[in-house]
Formats: sequence, C-alpha cells, structure tokens
Amino acid sequence: MIGADHPLLKMNNVTCTPHLGYVTREGYEEYYAVVVDDILAFAAGKPQNVLNPQAIAKQ
Repeated sequence: MIGADHPLLKMNNVTCTPHLGYVTREGYEEYYAVVVDDILAFAAGKPQNVLNPQAIAKQ
C-alpha cells in the first residue's frame, strides 16, 4: 500500500487503481450467480457450501 503523498501518484504517465482494478463484469456475474444459488438452496432447506455444518444442525 502506498501513501497519499507517494511520488507515483503525482506522475502524469501513471494510472493507479485500487486492488479491484482487475475485476471484470463476467467475474462479478459468475460470483453473484453462485451467491444467489446458495441463498436459494438455503431458503429451500438444502444449504450448500456450508463451512460450519454444526451451526446448521442447531436450527
């Protein structure tokens, strides 16, 4: 991480982007599709990709 006063930030021939500068629309679409599928599966009583199955068993 560089500070706000770093010399690179003052150069006209440099473009600085946040860490998420690599993200593509396709990547987001795939990621959110998986998230929506997980939510729908949980709502249907069939959770998937559970990291802590003991927490689900307590319900």
